Amino acid sequence: MVDFAMDVYKNLYPDKEIPHSLREKRSTVVAQLKQLQSATEPIVKMFEDPETTRQMQSTRDGRMLFDYLSEKHNKLCRAIYLPEENGHAEGLFLTETHCMTS
Repeated sequence: MVDFAMDVYKNLYPDKEIPHSLREKRSTVVAQLKQLQSATEPIVKMFEDPETTRQMQSTRDGRMLFDYLSEKHNKLCRAIYLPEENGHAEGLFLTETHCMTS
């Protein structure tokens, strides 16, 4: 969205320099994007694991799937939980409480 705002500004004011505030905002957004990508990389790799994918597709009982994921990927539980600072009151599908008790 920041890139779009910068493009609109360029189109509206072709002779003016892009405001410093927009360039700063873009830097902030890119830094946050990189941080979130690095934080979610283990989760993406977990879902790319063929064994985990097969297990997720074949398991019909949610509790059994949760137990499997907790057993095999317990270290990822904290990574899966995205706290409120990212705009989520709960994690993606596992809560921190569940991960800590597993």
